[in-house]
Amino acid sequence: MVKKIKLLLTASSGSLFETFDFYLFALFSVAISQAFLGSGSTTDMMWVFIVFASGYFARIMGALFFGYIGDKYGRAYAFKYTILIIALASIGIGLTPTYNSIGVFAIILLSIFRMAQGFSYGGELSGATIMIYENSKKNRGLYCSIIMICASLGVVAANLSYAGLEYWLSPEQMLFFGWRIAFIVGGLLIFHSYLSRSILYESETFREMQRTKKSKQNSLKIVLKDYKLLI
Repeated sequence: MVKKIKLLLTASSGSLFETFDFYLFALFSVAISQAFLGSGSTTDMMWVFIVFASGYFARIMGALFFGYIGDKYGRAYAFKYTILIIALASIGIGLTPTYNSIGVFAIILLSIFRMAQGFSYGGELSGATIMIYENSKKNRGLYCSIIMICASLGVVAANLSYAGLEYWLSPEQMLFFGWRIAFIVGGLLIFHSYLSRSILYESETFREMQRTKKSKQNSLKIVLKDYKLLI
């Protein structure tokens, strides 16, 4: 029972922090636009939101990739790397030089880090839900819903961090370094979840898949072949 509680806390806290980092980009979009492109014009905002949207495309790719890795090498194995990738990506966004410093490479780096966020987040929520579902025989609906609740709390936490920084910092400070604080601190906080995920263990369901060699099958190929209507 203690192991299950630790697993639930590890999975839910990771989902909270990943959601926190993923949604920061939208909240600080105006500051990012002004910092990277020099203004908050409609055109500049459009480019920033294109970068923002790229994270959602990458999220689909991440779900496919980590779903495959989780089926082949283990849920816990994939679960550790989703948290590491978004931590590094978030810190990378916070440390990326502006357009005035390195030109178009600033936008390229920002896009890469944003897509890395989405790629990681695509495997996080589904991976957390699968980990909890397979390691629970009772109250599966309750435990899985806790993951979703914590993800929603991540959005709330992101909004609170934005409101706090906006309250304490001047518009000039927010533009210069305030938005960077949120991304860097958010990324550093996730490293705690990465360390805690070293205790994760594979479920009996996955161990049974390994014994029957089902984990060796190409799950992505099976989904695309046998579940076209569902997709």
